Amino acid sequence: MIWTFAKQESYRIIGDRFGINRATTHRCVMEVVTAIRNHLYDKFVEWPATPEASTCNAEIFQNKYGLTGVVGCVDGSHIPVKMTETVTET
Repeated sequence: MIWTFAKQESYRIIGDRFGINRATTHRCVMEVVTAIRNHLYDKFVEWPATPEASTCNAEIFQNKYGLTGVVGCVDGSHIPVKMTETVTET
Protein backbone atom coordinates (compact mmCIF):
# COMPACT_ATOMS: atom_id res chain seq x y z
CA MET A 1 0.00 0.00 0.00
CA ILE A 2 2.91 2.32 -0.55
CA TRP A 3 0.77 3.47 -3.50
CA THR A 4 -1.20 5.52 -0.95
CA PHE A 5 1.86 7.56 -0.01
CA ALA A 6 2.97 8.06 -3.59
CA LYS A 7 -0.41 9.01 -5.05
CA GLN A 8 -2.16 10.60 -2.05
CA GLU A 9 -5.45 9.12 -3.16
CA SER A 10 -8.36 8.23 -0.89
CA TYR A 11 -8.80 4.73 0.53
CA ARG A 12 -11.90 4.36 -1.64
CA ILE A 13 -10.01 5.10 -4.86
CA ILE A 14 -7.09 2.88 -3.89
CA GLY A 15 -9.46 0.11 -2.83
CA ASP A 16 -11.23 0.33 -6.19
CA ARG A 17 -7.88 0.16 -8.01
CA PHE A 18 -6.79 -2.98 -6.15
CA GLY A 19 -10.20 -4.60 -5.73
CA ILE A 20 -10.43 -4.30 -1.93
CA ASN A 21 -12.75 -2.34 0.35
CA ARG A 22 -11.83 0.83 2.28
CA ALA A 23 -11.45 -0.98 5.60
CA THR A 24 -8.99 -3.46 4.11
CA THR A 25 -7.12 -0.64 2.40
CA HIS A 26 -6.85 1.19 5.72
CA ARG A 27 -5.63 -1.95 7.50
CA CYS A 28 -2.99 -2.55 4.80
CA VAL A 29 -1.78 1.05 4.96
CA MET A 30 -1.52 0.84 8.75
CA GLU A 31 0.47 -2.40 8.46
CA VAL A 32 2.92 -0.69 6.08
CA VAL A 33 3.22 2.34 8.36
CA THR A 34 3.85 0.06 11.34
CA ALA A 35 6.48 -1.91 9.41
CA ILE A 36 8.21 1.30 8.37
CA ARG A 37 8.16 2.54 11.96
CA ASN A 38 9.42 -0.73 13.40
CA HIS A 39 12.08 -1.59 10.81
CA LEU A 40 13.16 1.51 8.87
CA TYR A 41 12.49 4.54 11.04
CA ASP A 42 15.56 4.37 13.28
CA LYS A 43 17.83 3.71 10.30
CA PHE A 44 16.54 6.43 7.96
CA VAL A 45 14.83 9.13 10.05
CA GLU A 46 16.90 11.64 11.97
CA TRP A 47 15.36 14.38 14.12
CA PRO A 48 17.21 17.41 15.45
CA ALA A 49 19.38 16.29 18.37
CA THR A 50 18.50 19.09 20.77
CA PRO A 51 15.65 21.53 21.41
CA GLU A 52 18.01 24.28 20.29
CA ALA A 53 18.56 22.53 16.94
CA SER A 54 14.78 22.21 16.51
CA THR A 55 14.37 25.92 17.19
CA CYS A 56 17.16 26.78 14.75
CA ASN A 57 15.62 24.59 12.02
CA ALA A 58 12.19 26.10 12.62
CA GLU A 59 13.64 29.60 12.25
CA ILE A 60 15.37 28.63 8.99
CA PHE A 61 12.18 27.17 7.49
CA GLN A 62 10.20 30.21 8.66
CA ASN A 63 12.66 32.75 7.27
CA LYS A 64 13.46 30.96 4.02
CA TYR A 65 10.09 29.44 3.09
CA GLY A 66 7.49 31.08 5.34
CA LEU A 67 6.62 27.74 6.95
CA THR A 68 5.91 27.83 10.67
CA GLY A 69 6.64 24.99 13.08
CA VAL A 70 8.71 22.95 10.60
CA VAL A 71 11.86 21.35 12.02
CA GLY A 72 12.80 19.04 9.14
CA CYS A 73 11.81 17.53 5.83
CA VAL A 74 12.17 14.42 3.72
CA ASP A 75 15.44 14.48 1.82
CA GLY A 76 14.35 12.33 -1.12
CA SER A 77 16.38 9.28 -0.14
CA HIS A 78 15.38 6.12 -1.93
CA ILE A 79 14.58 3.26 0.41
CA PRO A 80 14.43 -0.04 -1.48
CA VAL A 81 11.43 -2.20 -0.66
CA LYS A 82 11.84 -5.93 -1.26
CA MET A 83 8.76 -7.98 -2.09
CA THR A 84 8.33 -11.06 0.07
CA GLU A 85 7.95 -14.44 -1.55
CA THR A 86 4.44 -14.82 -0.11
CA VAL A 87 3.11 -11.86 -2.09
CA THR A 88 1.79 -12.59 -5.56
CA GLU A 89 1.48 -9.98 -8.27
CA THR A 90 -1.95 -9.39 -9.74
